[in-house]
Amino acid sequence: MDSIRIFKHYVRIPFILLGISEFIVMFLSVSASAYLVLQQDKYQFSEYFDSSLVSALIYAFIMSLSMIAIGLYQARLREGILGFLLRLSAALFLGTVVLSLVFYIFPSLFLGRGVLLLAELISFAGIALIRNIIYFSGSDIFKKRILVLGAGERAASITELRRKSDQVGFTIVGYVHVRGEKNVIDPKRVIHLNSSLLGYCVDNNIDEIVLAINDRRKTFPMSELLDCKMSGVDIVDILQFFERETSKIKLDHLHPSYLLFSDGFQQGIARQNIKRLFDVVISGVFLLLTWPIMAMTALAILLESGFGQPILYRQVRVGEDGKPFQVLKFRSMRTDA
Repeated sequence: MDSIRIFKHYVRIPFILLGISEFIVMFLSVSASAYLVLQQDKYQFSEYFDSSLVSALIYAFIMSLSMIAIGLYQARLREGILGFLLRLSAALFLGTVVLSLVFYIFPSLFLGRGVLLLAELISFAGIALIRNIIYFSGSDIFKKRILVLGAGERAASITELRRKSDQVGFTIVGYVHVRGEKNVIDPKRVIHLNSSLLGYCVDNNIDEIVLAINDRRKTFPMSELLDCKMSGVDIVDILQFFERETSKIKLDHLHPSYLLFSDGFQQGIARQNIKRLFDVVISGVFLLLTWPIMAMTALAILLESGFGQPILYRQVRVGEDGKPFQVLKFRSMRTDA
């Protein structure tokens, strides 16, 4: 109920507010770092501040995109605060690489090495402080409140997610008893509705309903679910729920129609071209960054095996549409292994 749809993805408003607040932190970190570097010359700082507003916006925008790419705005981060700090470090590194290319193409936007480095340190500290406050406060504001429709065998499979790391992105409010279905869930967690399903969702701030009814042909409350859907409550099948939360498909719940109506097979020329362009650009960037290491690795293989031995190992794999392709690796074994 508290989410909006962006590019076919539902994004929860708390995450949007978190992203905006961290964007502001990164934007202000440029001004703060410029003040610390140029504080002895107030005139130079004033002149620099006026000319660097666009650069500060670009810095904050690229760093925000890097954080999204590294997965820092997922509701299901399992690594804890240490894992977050590692991801944040990787995001800042990736953002620095992209910014280096931007500053190379547009030299007038360059912030200066001292200002850029200090801005990244301030950004790291500010974002880490925000996330630590959220993490140690134990707040569930970033978790989806989920109501499971059904309390039978299908619904019981959700209780298998016992580990805390399996439930980082959601909170199960309860399991709604469905007439004619045998309850398997702990009676303390079973909800017997005295009002409408929509009324319960509104009163308890339910974000999503997971359909886990054993037999939908007999007991499927279509009209009530439509009321919930029209009021902004997300409705998902238990298969979708497991795929999203565990990155796995629950085979014992699988039915053929799920394969037909799932979003996993959407392609298109524009999508393929954008993906290919992204792959080539990122690969090129990493090639530029790692070629000295690759050259030293190749030299080490030559010195150990001799100049008549191959440096690369070729392996044939099967790709899309059954087309074979070669994977090139640095050889790590003997040629006669």
